[in-house]
Order: sequence, then structure tokens, then C-alpha cells
Amino acid sequence: MSEPRERPSAVDLQGFDFSAKYREILDNGQLMRFMDEFQEEPDRAAAVLGAAYLSDALERVLRRYLLGTCKSKDSLLEADKPLGSFGARIKLTDALGLLATDAYHDLEIVRRVRNDFAHKGLGFSFDSQDVKARCGALRLIIPFGGLDPSSLSARVRFNHSVLLLALLHLPLAEMAEPATRRISRGIAKP
Repeated sequence: MSEPRERPSAVDLQGFDFSAKYREILDNGQLMRFMDEFQEEPDRAAAVLGAAYLSDALERVLRRYLLGTCKSKDSLLEADKPLGSFGARIKLTDALGLLATDAYHDLEIVRRVRNDFAHKGLGFSFDSQDVKARCGALRLIIPFGGLDPSSLSARVRFNHSVLLLALLHLPLAEMAEPATRRISRGIAKP
């Protein structure tokens, strides 16, 4: 087992008002509307929708952080482009130092669960052994709410992890200071 990675953080949290940011997210209502619909979906749809929501959130993070015009960002981030996949977005956001190690780990599990559901046949569910094992490895849910993770179903662990990623970790990444360096005539200028 490898040791936790040390990385510089692009997110400066000194003096940051977490409660105000989370109130803003909740007041917007988009996340809660998504969660209401998401929790009512059958297993296959929930896995695909959860991953799609997080992929869209990662796209917003990357659009904020990457330099260039909207057109140049589109040429990287649209669905059929180099950074259009959920996996590519996870890896780049992590490589930029915008994700905590456990957030990266859980995003990768959500991606794998989504792929399982997208590529397996009929009858596949959160009760399937592969999915149970993957969801059993989700880490972010453990320190929250005094929950005993072993008592939660794979679907509940998955749902809570998607919510924690969407509500806590990706907004933190989105708050990172965007890159400001520009290249002019071959010379880097701050």
C-alpha cells in the first residue's frame, strides 16, 4: 500500500467562510433537485446519473482553472475531445492538485461503478458482488454523520458519496485560484 501523496494545494482555505459557500450551493437548489431525482432512479440510472453529474462538475472546475478562450477549452472538454471523459477529467483535476486523495479515490470508484452499469447486461444492480465491493471501498462517507459504513447498503454508500463529492469536495476545487500566467512572445509573464 502506498503512502498518501503529498501535494501543494491550489486551494487557499485561509479565512474561507465554508458555511457561506455551502449555503450558496444549497440555496441554488440545483444540487438538491438533482439529488431528489437521483435517489428515486433505478440502480443503473443512478450510477450513470451520479457519474454524469460529477463529470459535469469536474468540467466546471477545469473550465475555471484552465487558461485559454472558451473555444480552446471546448476543444479539450467537449464529450468527444481529449478531456471529455469522466476518467480524463478526474485525472487532470487530480494532477492539478485540486482534489484531496480520498476525493480522487472515490471519484475513481464512482467512475468504475458507472462503467460496470453501462457495460453489464440485464439484472445488474448495487447488490452485485463487484459493485458491493467497490462501494464498500468508498472512503469519504466514513467520517461523516456518525454512520456505521458497514451497516449501509452499496446504493446508500454510493448515493452519499456522490452527494459528498458534489457538495463538499468539488466546490472546494472550484474555488482554487485560476491560473493567471500568460505567454507572450515566448516569455512567461505573471
